[in-house]
Amino acid sequence: MSHYVRVSLTAHCDLACPYCRPGERPCVVAGAPVSAPELEQLLLRIHAGGGVRKVRLTGGEPLLRSDVVDVAARLRRALPEAELALTTNGVRLAGLAAPLRAAGLDRINVSLDTLSRRRFAELTGRDALLAVLAGIRAARAAGFTPLRLNAVLLRSGSGRELTALVRFAAREGAEIRFIELMPLGPGARLFETEFLSGDEARARIAARLPYVGPLAGSDTAVRHAFRVGESEVRVGFISPLTHPFCGACDRLRLDSRGHLLGCLRDQGGVDLITPLRAGDPAEVDRRIAAIARLKGRPEGLWPGRAMAQIGG
Repeated sequence: MSHYVRVSLTAHCDLACPYCRPGERPCVVAGAPVSAPELEQLLLRIHAGGGVRKVRLTGGEPLLRSDVVDVAARLRRALPEAELALTTNGVRLAGLAAPLRAAGLDRINVSLDTLSRRRFAELTGRDALLAVLAGIRAARAAGFTPLRLNAVLLRSGSGRELTALVRFAAREGAEIRFIELMPLGPGARLFETEFLSGDEARARIAARLPYVGPLAGSDTAVRHAFRVGESEVRVGFISPLTHPFCGACDRLRLDSRGHLLGCLRDQGGVDLITPLRAGDPAEVDRRIAAIARLKGRPEGLWPGRAMAQIGG
């Protein structure tokens, strides 16, 4: 079975969202222990073990990596048939969208939980909404269409702006996806009071906007079409809590330390970078195969680590 590999380029971020890094001092300079050539080698080992159909560069915030364009170009050359995507908070995207497109990146997802400048600053610890909106415009200008916007569902956050976010997506020619809050790391403290299901979010939107009907989904997102004026907008709902998709999951996660995880609930994963640096590719392959065999419905508690540490 070929895999969708999410690669965390750094655990650092320049925002401090409540479900990921609440109250932490934003980090504006970041590096990662796994170099661009090492990332390329690890992805090629995973590809040799069963194929890689898609790679998504994540974090933390991947655009904090000073070599992010080089990473994208390397992976594009190494895996020419794979889809190459990136998820970003958008703060630094305006200056990097065009270089990333030229490097071979296929798709960008931008996280956007609110359209209120004041609320954005409260949620993230930075008055950076205007930079994110500029990044969205730059991504469209660079040819990243359709663009995807991601919003984590919080009752006191995006849950109050569902219709506004859908209307914004329609204006930008983007698809917006609402993601259920997971009790992962800091998200566990918010879960009891802030959890909003994808089904409830869809019902709230349908009460305000004309519902067109269901669309073809993906392995994770259930998509629906709504009408905004003369336009139709695609709205996705990713509901890992209320509608788990573990049985069909083909995702692997490579964190910024070079550890491979088969699931968000994985308590530690396996270390790939140590045998790679020791010149033991057979051991790297053995560890990759061990993780791949464990794919399926997870058991156990959600780990205490933040999403940024795992690779969102």
